[in-house]
Amino acid sequence: SMDCFALELDSHQKFRLVQPIHESEYCCEGINAHRIHTLRHAVARRSMSRVGRQALQYFSTLEMCAEACKQGRLEIVMCFALDKLVKLLEQAHRSLQFYKAQLASFK
Repeated sequence: SMDCFALELDSHQKFRLVQPIHESEYCCEGINAHRIHTLRHAVARRSMSRVGRQALQYFSTLEMCAEACKQGRLEIVMCFALDKLVKLLEQAHRSLQFYKAQLASFK
């Protein structure tokens, strides 16, 4: 089911992905709005929700869409985003190990 990939319309009238990790953690909007568009548009294409259909219609009208959604672009963006997420996970793991070591030293 694609229900795990959802979009919402935020208070700034922007369609955003609904997920526990904010997009800025793995795909900085300020650096490359095309990457954010690529991900959001891919989710909108697969969404069955009313908001997803609205997002699909909106994203398709944007000038950047032709470049951001070229063949093969989603795979490139996903690889970049997954690499960033892996680094975040590794950092969190090291932080947890440090915390556990500190806790053990108090015993």
